[in-house]
Amino acid sequence: MVSPQMLRLRFLQGYKVVYIAAIGINALWAAIELERLALDLEIYVIAALFAILNIISWVGYRHGASWGRKAEEFLAIGRISAILIAATIFGAGVVAWLSPLGWILWYKVMFAAMRKSYALYWIGCATLLGLEALYLYNVSRSSLVEQSP
Repeated sequence: MVSPQMLRLRFLQGYKVVYIAAIGINALWAAIELERLALDLEIYVIAALFAILNIISWVGYRHGASWGRKAEEFLAIGRISAILIAATIFGAGVVAWLSPLGWILWYKVMFAAMRKSYALYWIGCATLLGLEALYLYNVSRSSLVEQSP
């Protein structure tokens, strides 16, 4: 039987891998669709900075560093804040441009949902908030030093 600690670890690892991969895919997709690498440099700078920050904080967290846990908590709170700002719809355009996942998640997926129904958009925001809250809860409660494989 798998312990709750190992389930937390698997969730956290999976979530972090998907998030970092999505940052890279977001930058690549934006480059392909915008067909101009140099003109939208901020997209790539934001993506690179967030990818590096997420990798460094995850490594610190996995090795049991207190700064790693704090960094993971702050990153989760930042993502929650971005979702809350985007959920107002008026802030969605700003989040779509400045989020490391802005092009795919907010500009393509969430705006497409908004065109169909505002309810779909808000359900998407609520789902993302739930996942981020679960991530933050698990980061705060896990002790990866004891259970590292």
